[in-house]
Amino acid sequence: MSGKMGVMLCGHGSRDPQAIAEFGAVAAKLRARLTAYEVEWGFLEFARPIIREGLDKLRARGCDEIQGYLISRPVSAVDLVSLFDRNLLPEASGG
Repeated sequence: MSGKMGVMLCGHGSRDPQAIAEFGAVAAKLRARLTAYEVEWGFLEFARPIIREGLDKLRARGCDEIQGYLISRPVSAVDLVSLFDRNLLPEASGG
C-alpha cells in the first residue's frame, strides 16, 4: 500500500444541469484547497459522473485510502442502504 489518500465528494443527485455544474464547481474548489490529496466527485443517482467513476479515477491515481463525504438532503438509514444496494459501489477485491 502506498498510503496515498483520496477524497470522494458524493452528491445525492439531481436532474438540474445547473445544480450538477455547481456541485462540480464545489469539487473543483475543494481540489484546489486540498492539494495534498486527490479529489473526485460523483452522484448516487440521476446524474453523472456516478460515484463509481470517481472512485475508479482515485484508484487509477494510486489512492488506496479514500475518505468520502455525502452531500444530500436528510436520508433515513434504510433509504441510504437502498441507494447503495443499487450496485453503485465497486466490487470488493479478492485479496
